[in-house]
Amino acid sequence: MTIYFFRPSREAAAEITSIFNFVWPTAAALWNLRWQIGGYLDAVPDATVPQLNERFVRGSGLHGADLRRACITTSWDDQKERFASLILVNAFAVYESWAEAMVRELQVPFRNQRFQFPDSAATNGVGLESTIASLLVTPSPVLNAAYFPIFSASDKYAGSILPNLLLAYRYFKEIRNCQMHGGGAATQKAEDAYQAFAPYSDRLALGMKGALIIEPVVVGAPVRLHLRGVVGFCDILLRIIATVDAELCRSPNAERIFRRDLAAVRNSPTTLSGEQRRRRYQVALRCVQAGYPRPKATDTVYAFLRSERLIQV
Repeated sequence: MTIYFFRPSREAAAEITSIFNFVWPTAAALWNLRWQIGGYLDAVPDATVPQLNERFVRGSGLHGADLRRACITTSWDDQKERFASLILVNAFAVYESWAEAMVRELQVPFRNQRFQFPDSAATNGVGLESTIASLLVTPSPVLNAAYFPIFSASDKYAGSILPNLLLAYRYFKEIRNCQMHGGGAATQKAEDAYQAFAPYSDRLALGMKGALIIEPVVVGAPVRLHLRGVVGFCDILLRIIATVDAELCRSPNAERIFRRDLAAVRNSPTTLSGEQRRRRYQVALRCVQAGYPRPKATDTVYAFLRSERLIQV
């Protein structure tokens, strides 16, 4: 299970997981409904839409379903592509909300668009990589020692290939824009995003176990999505979130948040034990109560608590 430093990251990861907790059972139910409708129509070929609704929809509270069109006329491949599109729209909504929440949490004077572009594609070259670098000019000593080793050890951390993941982000974002605003026809931006991403779309460049299924994009042609490709992209989103979360957990901005959360812990002793082992336990417990994992460098956090006057010296 991946752990996160920032609350918005935890919430975004939970939201993406909840999307699939809904989509997979829904897709499985539709797959089974297709078989049931097909079997029923084999036995009653002239069944009307009202008759199908009476048998399969009655009691659900749903109205207006055309089960013959949905389960017979429409192919399963078309429906999987529709599922892929729905997942993509919701996944981007989660990511963009996360980016906005991170800007607020970090209290930084820039827009969340910086979280949505690699440096090579951003206005004036200021994308996510350079934004991270600007926030880490002077890393927090306490968080760099206590938490960066923990979060950067996550299986979702992808610091070395973050630029490649952001190129994937731009590709799928432009596909989504084409579907929502362009009637499904590829724009020049979408083709440019594909051309930029294509050289880095293999599994090694993306750090994936399997291939990411994507379609070439040509201006004016319909854009296409694969359900498996969108599922793989959602993992990319989680890895971008985990990587940014790990990198920025050692920023001075994060240190302010860390102090705030430690100070908010209720019923925590203000005087710690003089015995080292017991004191380390008390420090670690306070971190856990504040919503963080046990620190890697407990004594460093203890010194921080003292310097910030969160405990009595």
